Amino acid sequence: MVLMRLLFVVQGFEPALEVFGQQATYFGLAVVCGIALVFVILFVPETIKLSPEQIRTMVVQGRLYYKAPKVERTTEANGVRETSRL
Repeated sequence: MVLMRLLFVVQGFEPALEVFGQQATYFGLAVVCGIALVFVILFVPETIKLSPEQIRTMVVQGRLYYKAPKVERTTEANGVRETSRL
């Protein structure tokens, strides 16, 4: 599968140069790299201080991926106060 993607990039680069020109092609590649950088910063957790075993445990437990912070909501109806987590 990786070989197929690599082949697609290699086969698609030269036609992109011909169709869009050198500046637009490299600008497009820079945009893709920028999007990838933002994705990594936002969604890939820091693991530099963790051992491989700790990382493996987090992956198995599903804790390695980004999760939205928990939000508490408090409602009061008929004099009864109820707190729930979203």
